[in-house]
Amino acid sequence: MWVGAIRIHSPEGKDFILFSYLSHRDEFCDQYLASTDDLGLLQRFIRTVSRRFQRWNRNKAHVIVANAPNIDIDCHGQDETMFLPHAMLDDIESQVAAFFTGRDIFQRLGIRHQRGFLFVGPPGTGKTMMMRRLIRTCHQQYKVKFVTLTIGKNTDEGELGMAFSMAEAQAPAMLLLEDLDSLTRESQVSRSAFLALLDGLKANKGILIIGTSNNPEQIDPALIHRPSRFDRVWSFPVPELALRHRYLAHHFPGMALDIIESVATQTGNWSYAYLNELRTTAAILAVGQGAGEVTTEILLQATTTLASQFNAGRKSHTPSLAERELGFKGA
Repeated sequence: MWVGAIRIHSPEGKDFILFSYLSHRDEFCDQYLASTDDLGLLQRFIRTVSRRFQRWNRNKAHVIVANAPNIDIDCHGQDETMFLPHAMLDDIESQVAAFFTGRDIFQRLGIRHQRGFLFVGPPGTGKTMMMRRLIRTCHQQYKVKFVTLTIGKNTDEGELGMAFSMAEAQAPAMLLLEDLDSLTRESQVSRSAFLALLDGLKANKGILIIGTSNNPEQIDPALIHRPSRFDRVWSFPVPELALRHRYLAHHFPGMALDIIESVATQTGNWSYAYLNELRTTAAILAVGQGAGEVTTEILLQATTTLASQFNAGRKSHTPSLAERELGFKGA
């Protein structure tokens, strides 16, 4: 690691200065400043550095974050079992595999080697988990690079452009954009700038863009209703009874089938986030009661406790008039 400025000499005679600096916490940054706006030159420089210093580790996927510290994702021994309709899961994975294994076909047919996929649905339905699963799979099987962007109110067009440029330089790459609906609604990125980046990627660049959204109705139709920007959109539903049953049977092995069926029935409209919290609540109750495992009684108790919270949450945790009066009388 270093702090300061160095001059980079390119074979074509175009030089620039690369600056490294400390963060506000006096820590080394993973970001640098360059004294050139020649994106082609910077992309060639990044590819050269990557080939020279980057060592592929099968068990760890490195995600480059354009405007924040980078992220490492463990690919070894992780349980990424997805509880989605089988046809939907197979479709997503086969589409991703075809993209990264079919570069020659894209070129032979004269098709731009860039695609956009969008995962939409309520919070906690598995969109981010699906993204992590794809990261692990694509890292291990296709040696794909990953770039993402932390979207906030201060995110600007320069940061978004940097993310796209990094993905191009790292290709074959996956560009990850979570909470896509907030990008042009709550940040400083304009709709026209985002569309220009999506349409402006050069042919055969090997970039797969994957976005997620909890509120697809707030995304500009020009983004999600036109192929070549986001070509495929998958809706992640709140799990139906059969999927809840599969989830509970997987995470509570050995539990009696009638109990699994009972809990699955009681958890209607629960997202996977709530079902995962059921596992945590049951584990905490087991620890508190000195039990060595989650018993039938503990699981049912956890279900009752969390169901009360779930129902209150649907009313924004605001008690009804009758409940307020009962609370007052009991005080």
